[in-house]
Amino acid sequence: MLKFLEINEDSPETGRTCGRALVNTINFAVISMATAIVRRENQTLTEVAQKLPHGIDTYNEVRAIEAEAEQERSNLEEQGFTVTQRQLEVGALLLAIRDYTAAYLLGHAQYEVSILDETKTYPVSYHIGETIEAALDRQTNRQPVISESRIQSEATAFGVDSDLIRAAIERNANVQKMFMIENREKILLVIDKMRTLFPTPEDASDAFLAFSKLPAINKARLLVAVDNGLIREIARNLAYSHERGNAQAKSRAGMLASHRSLVHEDYRLLINNPNASREIEEEVSRGATRPVLTPLPTEEKKKVA
Repeated sequence: MLKFLEINEDSPETGRTCGRALVNTINFAVISMATAIVRRENQTLTEVAQKLPHGIDTYNEVRAIEAEAEQERSNLEEQGFTVTQRQLEVGALLLAIRDYTAAYLLGHAQYEVSILDETKTYPVSYHIGETIEAALDRQTNRQPVISESRIQSEATAFGVDSDLIRAAIERNANVQKMFMIENREKILLVIDKMRTLFPTPEDASDAFLAFSKLPAINKARLLVAVDNGLIREIARNLAYSHERGNAQAKSRAGMLASHRSLVHEDYRLLINNPNASREIEEEVSRGATRPVLTPLPTEEKKKVA
């Protein structure tokens, strides 16, 4: 999949588009994992502290609980059961891919002169990936997506006021925002811990190794993210072409569209692998969302026909 990152004279937009999609998607995934880990640790500490009599070391008790869970996991593996990789382990693999991709984008970025200081240059923002810290800030301040049509239909179905549902969505979003603000440093520390579990990639082969070790559902999600990134960039170029009459933008859109078929081919190879397909089905049965590609235009035409 990392072959889509190649930035060359023929199609630099493809490499940058795929690279930014990978970095941004992994940023979101890793931050979500780290947030869940911090939330779980906070909850465990609270529950244990409430149960323990005074004078017992809470920290040691929590570590004993974690050790017991780790032993249970090892026992299951020895018995031959397929055990889902822990969030820390998956996060470490994702970060290895993310860090390699971000470094590659930065190394191939074009630079522009600073408006405030002509002696300084900065990489073009659209050529590089977002930092983890910036992504965390953006995720923290993200506004909830409210679907008015869904709120109205659910309000009618359950016989409640739509304002109550809307207020509950906003209240939950505010609680999440406050949690992320208060635990920002803990979240970043968990991400730093993830980085210690897999060596920082020195070249593409290390990043490929990290990708190969990912659970199948995470591989599929990254491929879907790359495809969605290409779709957004196609739309952006087509809009620019219509607004400015720019033939070059339209040509770029066509080139980007042609590369989507390569992403779809990699996705088909993945899901046609019996082991990968079984892994994905197991995750979906446990409640995970199935990664689904947006059909190619040729596939849409076949459906119509």
